[in-house]
Amino acid sequence: MRKRIKPDFGRNRRKRDHLALIVTAVLLLYLIFAHRPLSQERTFVALGSSAPDTIDPMPLLQDETFRAKDRIFLFRPDQQGVTEMDASGKTLWSHEFGTLVTAASIGGRFSAWGLLDGSLQILDGSGRIIEDLRIETKGIVAAHPCIYGVAISENGDYIAALYGRDPQSFAVFVRNGQTYDLLSFQRMQHQVVSRQAAEFSIDGESVLVKTADGLAYFDIKKKRHALVHPELFSGDSELQILPFGPQNFAFLMARAEERFAGSIRKGSVEAFFPVDDGSRELSFAGDILTLRGGTSVQRFRLGLQ
Repeated sequence: MRKRIKPDFGRNRRKRDHLALIVTAVLLLYLIFAHRPLSQERTFVALGSSAPDTIDPMPLLQDETFRAKDRIFLFRPDQQGVTEMDASGKTLWSHEFGTLVTAASIGGRFSAWGLLDGSLQILDGSGRIIEDLRIETKGIVAAHPCIYGVAISENGDYIAALYGRDPQSFAVFVRNGQTYDLLSFQRMQHQVVSRQAAEFSIDGESVLVKTADGLAYFDIKKKRHALVHPELFSGDSELQILPFGPQNFAFLMARAEERFAGSIRKGSVEAFFPVDDGSRELSFAGDILTLRGGTSVQRFRLGLQ
């Protein structure tokens, strides 16, 4: 008579439990790393040494000079005029605005200068004025005109501005010959009273502007406004924005004693993670995001799409 073998249900159950633990661990690791940068490489500069020279992508206008697009600009002490210099310090051109400069953006062809009176002056590469853009003539009203943020696309075809108070508006303009026409605008629910970061994507098809409501996004082709995760970016914070890749932006945000960095693509957050509380400078090369501050240098690899 053939001997019957009884199945070992306890052993099979242990195998199933072991397999379930492995699957759970794999899923947990995926969920953790899917929402973080692909990899992180951290190095430290020895105390007393200096990090390599970098260009601050969001220079403070109260500084006497700032650099952008490999160009050097010197503000007049009263901040009502600017001079471009070459690397040797030779003056290339000077321009008088007649009122305080409150925001500036440098493109490949033109530069845009936001002023205290709410106007935008667009200059060519030789400092000649292309247009004195009066936003109030475009149908956007504000009790207190002022430019709180400005960005110009690399080819100069588009300009975005955070304009006025009571109410405050996020406006986008498109170039039409030697003038700029209003493309779209959005009134904000809350208001800022200080200069805010603003940048176009490298391909010029989208723009980000920091507002009191959050990070405002505009898609040029779709003419669509959106707020990028207002729970992350609204309220009192300082932000640096740096475009990389056709539709990607890297950012460094300071809120109270905390610092966060990450990336945004087509209006969606792709990475958001805490960084050293001394992080101040943001730069990008290839797919490596570099943060500098104090004596530390942090590097993060961000995926490009």
